[in-house]
Amino acid sequence: MRGRMIALDDYRGKVVLLQFWATWCPPCVQSIPEIRSLYNRYHARDFEVVGISGDEDKKALDSFTQKHRMKWPQIVDSETGPRSLSDSYVAGGIPYLLLIGKDGNLAAVNPAKNQLEKAIQMALAK
Repeated sequence: MRGRMIALDDYRGKVVLLQFWATWCPPCVQSIPEIRSLYNRYHARDFEVVGISGDEDKKALDSFTQKHRMKWPQIVDSETGPRSLSDSYVAGGIPYLLLIGKDGNLAAVNPAKNQLEKAIQMALAK
């Protein structure tokens, strides 16, 4: 999916985790194994992840995501200010997670690590 436009409407009817992150953010990198595990566990049940990275180097990001087996699409959010996706959605720093339900509404905002899977399960059950 790299190089293609991504629209949230394409994911209507699915539960989507928006992962705001960057390769240079240690807590972001530490969260990858858990997100990958959840993606692998629930993907067949209409769970998707979309990464929104603050990295500027697309080739380095592609290399990083391949190395870490991040199969989900990535958006490079190198804009700053009000045009930035991060500025539009993130209240604070990264990592930051938004869980969107099948109906397109927010199901969870930056759930704690021990609450993320439960939030996904609840959103999938609706």
